[in-house]
Amino acid sequence: MLCFPHAGGGASYYRPWAAAFPADVELWVVQYPGREDRMTEARIDEMGVLVDEVSGVLLAELDDLPLVLFGHSMGAAVAHEVARVLAEARPGLVRKLVVSGRMAPKHEMTKVASVHLADDDGLVAHVVALGGTSAAVFAEPELRDLLLPVIRNDYRLIETYRPTDVAPLDVPVTAIIGSRDARATVELARPWSEIAGAGFALKVLEGGHFYLTENRDAVLAEIVAGLPR
Repeated sequence: MLCFPHAGGGASYYRPWAAAFPADVELWVVQYPGREDRMTEARIDEMGVLVDEVSGVLLAELDDLPLVLFGHSMGAAVAHEVARVLAEARPGLVRKLVVSGRMAPKHEMTKVASVHLADDDGLVAHVVALGGTSAAVFAEPELRDLLLPVIRNDYRLIETYRPTDVAPLDVPVTAIIGSRDARATVELARPWSEIAGAGFALKVLEGGHFYLTENRDAVLAEIVAGLPR
């Protein structure tokens, strides 16, 4: 099980998940450069560069164990692109792609977004409104100065990203969204079915953009559903 964090997020977000998976599921989490234990490394603000780096490490380190990719928000788009690279390089390695809180690739092509161009107060207001980070976090000047460059970098990456390939993948795809998430509505998420060449499911759980925080067990159940045991 390989998880991809949201914009501004790090691997620590998924730490509580490790003990909740069945014993035969090993949790791996991508740590993007420029945060947490990779704080001193240069941040990446271009999707293709990030995908190449992640895919290169995976292909070098992974054996042929079944792999499930899960990504939330920006992480869903990264997971989708990594799945394409892995499917081409090693067919059959990726057994399932689970995308959370993200519009389908067809909508990425026409989106209009400029959050990364906002001033610091505008960026903070946007992030707090999504519900994943408390306003109190940004009230501490040193912490604010530490977080905002990472968040702005990731928004630049995802807002300038346009998919280069939307052909169907020979992988089952599950899309999960929050019932009150205006950024990933049923209308925006349903066309994930167009890249699902081996079956598609759309699940709606109660909550906003970060519905998965309070619905962790339901999300984990969807991730492992249908996998060979």
